[in-house]
Amino acid sequence: MQPSQRQRALDVVGLHDRSEPTWKSAVELLVVVLSVLALLLRFWRVDSIPFGFYSDESVALANSICLRHTGIDLWGNSWSLFSGGPINDAGYTVSAPGHLFVFYSLWLSLFGDTIAAARSFEVFSSLIIVAATVGIAHNFLGRRGAIWALGLSAISPWTWTLSRVAFVIPNFLTMHLFVGLWIITRHVRHRAGPSMTEIVIGGLLLGMAASRYYSALSAILIVGALTWYFFFRERRLRTPVTFSGVIFVTFIAMQTGLSSHTRNRISQMAISNELQLEPTIVGKMGVLIRVTGDNLLQHLRPDFLIFGGDRNLRHHSGWGGQLSWPQILLFALLPCLIVILWRRTSRLENDARLAIIASLGALGGLITSAATGEQLNANRALVSAPFIVLLCVVVGVVLAPRVEYLSVVVLGLGLTYFGLFANDYFTNYQSRSSDYFQKYIRIAGQVAQKTNDFAAFERGLAASDQQLGEVASVGLVFYEAANSGKGCPGYKSDR
Repeated sequence: MQPSQRQRALDVVGLHDRSEPTWKSAVELLVVVLSVLALLLRFWRVDSIPFGFYSDESVALANSICLRHTGIDLWGNSWSLFSGGPINDAGYTVSAPGHLFVFYSLWLSLFGDTIAAARSFEVFSSLIIVAATVGIAHNFLGRRGAIWALGLSAISPWTWTLSRVAFVIPNFLTMHLFVGLWIITRHVRHRAGPSMTEIVIGGLLLGMAASRYYSALSAILIVGALTWYFFFRERRLRTPVTFSGVIFVTFIAMQTGLSSHTRNRISQMAISNELQLEPTIVGKMGVLIRVTGDNLLQHLRPDFLIFGGDRNLRHHSGWGGQLSWPQILLFALLPCLIVILWRRTSRLENDARLAIIASLGALGGLITSAATGEQLNANRALVSAPFIVLLCVVVGVVLAPRVEYLSVVVLGLGLTYFGLFANDYFTNYQSRSSDYFQKYIRIAGQVAQKTNDFAAFERGLAASDQQLGEVASVGLVFYEAANSGKGCPGYKSDR
């Protein structure tokens, strides 16, 4: 029997006909409940798994501790729109928009200057990204798309591991991108143009996301696609000009405070060594294209996505690849989606629009990581992970009515996969990854708390300059992060 015109229309936006069996609603409710429980599980034992507290985590935490206790950051600057500076004697820098540290400091004032609080802030940011991802899917594909997005996001190994490590800055900027995209696409489900409020708020958040290299390319590609869409949809300049204008002003304002640290950070990337050896612009472009292309292929290899993942255990649990089993299955069905969408020569429907946005966002994140000169880095490509989820959502929503039992197979795979993944994570990941998180420093910090001999702890850090790098240069950061209760360590320029 051919589906009715009403049912076909409902399928386009991802809604169910009321005549559908009630058991499907029960299954959807089960998926929602299990997904929420899996997401909340990210908070469990976050202070001890992973064990230790890596230097990149401690710098951001110590900076927020300083601002909260004294109003001065690690580099001696008072509250401002931007915060950053050198973190070791080699000149490495860190920088972030000031409102990150405002929110971080408020969080610590509620939950304490502890490792658990620091990593819980990261988990909370990751949950906002999941909520925004679900909202984006709902904007384009309705309730069905939202449920698919929730389920796939909850079991994503890529975001799961990194959501429990307090790197803070990549996740925070990714949050801006997805919340901004959710706001700017809310009009899609109403089949109307975006309101001026949505344009301004969405543009502001996307402009912030475009200001840092983690999320910049994904944001720029999506902004370009949306600007083109707004112009050809309305056939007037008001909406695209306002949208791009807000983004441009926000981007310039953010770069005013961050540009010096950004340039310094980019110059520290591995690829810069090869660029400096090339005397001509053409030669530099050739190096950039060649290295980025080679590294991009590394990010697309099955060993990274399916089997092994990022070998750095700060970025991946070490069990399986960067994608979950349901994502792998849906990726295998991607050619079927392309054929279905390609046959629609007369219209570009919501599922195709979301597939384009998701592809651009995922590609932007992978290219960003590839261009840094490091072959694989799941943290620098973190922005790609939710976009890959959205692309899988489109595959699932479009193909599920056409492929019998696809939803059931995906649900069974998801439950099995996450059960095995979570079991390994909470039983083996702690010991497997402890050396990646400088466990010996946390242990020494805990000893200093018990003995109150913080001077010996500092001497131990100073004696390890060459091995620890930024650890020794920030000094008291580690045991402050471990809740020594001694207040702000301050910045010691003589180190």
